[in-house]
Amino acid sequence: MRSIPTEQFVKSNCLGKIYRGLEKRGFLKIRHDAESIIFYCFFSFICAFMQAQTIKLSGIIKDEKGNPIRDVSVIEPYHNKGTTSNDKGEYQLNIPTEKKVSIYFSHVNYKKVEKKISAKNDIELDVKLKNKTLKTLEVEYVDPGSSPIELLPTIDASNVALPSSNIEGLLSSIGFGVRQNNELSSGFNVRGGNFDENLIYVNGIEVYRPFLARSGQQEGLSFINPSMIENILFSAGGFDAIYGDKLSSVLDITYREPKSFGANITTSLLGAQFQIEDKLNNRLNYNVGVRYRTNAYLLGALDTKGEYKPRFTDVQGLINYQVNEDIN
Repeated sequence: MRSIPTEQFVKSNCLGKIYRGLEKRGFLKIRHDAESIIFYCFFSFICAFMQAQTIKLSGIIKDEKGNPIRDVSVIEPYHNKGTTSNDKGEYQLNIPTEKKVSIYFSHVNYKKVEKKISAKNDIELDVKLKNKTLKTLEVEYVDPGSSPIELLPTIDASNVALPSSNIEGLLSSIGFGVRQNNELSSGFNVRGGNFDENLIYVNGIEVYRPFLARSGQQEGLSFINPSMIENILFSAGGFDAIYGDKLSSVLDITYREPKSFGANITTSLLGAQFQIEDKLNNRLNYNVGVRYRTNAYLLGALDTKGEYKPRFTDVQGLINYQVNEDIN
């Protein structure tokens, strides 16, 4: 029988470190005889037996649709063991034999799963993870308003003493940085801008006005008929892009769509106006206004003389007919 050097055997044995520790403390003495070899074999058998007290746990980790999941953490926390799944969702982990242990499968995008396992032999365990459900967040919406453009408040016409009935004259009395150099004119400027830098819309259509007339003397009526108006939106800046790229302001006028019959007439020394509206049926309604104005009584007292006659007439009408439920 070939003898094995004790030092070489101790170095190769899994209990070498333990044995050398005992030897240093004088508990064991290395002897080159058969008894020492038998002693070493006994400890080697115990070491091999202890190492054999684990089983292999393996399997595939998939999602709810059957697709493999990579980078899933597989952890057995009691013995501080763990691994991760590969690109195919496969994993392998050694766990103690015949001991009930908890195995945790976790991933950042999936719900954590716990499996309790107790087995004597190697087992395969396939795991299915469910997607994490996002928590419902409570969102409180505060309506900032239908538009950043300001809705002008209602003003009694009897409280505004103006020689002109133009809507533009009311803007300067309310504020918003609006100024008029002539109370007979329908032109205005905002925050020092020019009079032609203001957009005017009527029912969503931009109105282009001639500016060749001399302001306040030859200008006449404003395009907007105040008797036909439903509401006025005005912005002195910061308005939506749908209104174009003018620099100063937007004046957006909406004419009424009548719900029933109505009419009014106004007369004065400077002119007269008449307006009538009605809803004939569920499909047809109309809103018509007629205006006449003369500045002769005012301009006749001025030093400026001219051959023109400052008389102006204006007729406007809004007719709505609904062809069917989808087309107006």
